[in-house]
Amino acid sequence: MSSSLPDGLVSFGPDANCTLDLCPLEASMLGYQPNIPSTIVFISVFGLSMLLHTLQGTRKKTWGFMVSMISGCILEIVGHVGRIIIHNNPFDFIGFLLQIICITVAPVFFCSAIYVLLSQVINFIDPSISRFKPQLFYWIFIPCDIVSLILQAVGGALSSVGTDHAAVEVGENISLVGLIFQVVTLVVFAALFADYVVTAARSPSRGRLNK
Repeated sequence: MSSSLPDGLVSFGPDANCTLDLCPLEASMLGYQPNIPSTIVFISVFGLSMLLHTLQGTRKKTWGFMVSMISGCILEIVGHVGRIIIHNNPFDFIGFLLQIICITVAPVFFCSAIYVLLSQVINFIDPSISRFKPQLFYWIFIPCDIVSLILQAVGGALSSVGTDHAAVEVGENISLVGLIFQVVTLVVFAALFADYVVTAARSPSRGRLNK
């Protein structure tokens, strides 16, 4: 898109010098200005969630779950701050990076929190009826999350050093592979979780499900 701009103006990358006064909005990477009210709502929700999980995690001493949730919330907040920056200047490269990297990576930490939680639930209800040892949910799913995180980080890094839209798309595609892998992992996890819930509901331990 930069080729259609007046000489000396760059719409994307570390050297971007476009502003809305100089370049059309369509020349920006997103092609639109993020909505401020909805962005503020998301920041508020994740900020409140972070506070609540900090209080609950400290009180219950669920450190692994708490750290995962707080990390995800912080990344979401930073990512949405990036969207506010982009609203003010759709050509701001730092704002673009904050959005695409932080909002993309944050769900990895939320998934880790879910995996930790299931392991704790199994230990609480009845480990003997689980098809797998609770520790396996750490050893299998969290490493899968790490692989997903690495792919998304590599994609984000390539996007950050790309000097044109084509180079950025390569990074985005790698990040997309990481996201797809994360979704597949989550689907497998959900199936195992549903299997355990059904088994627990039919076992003598089902009374603990209501506690």
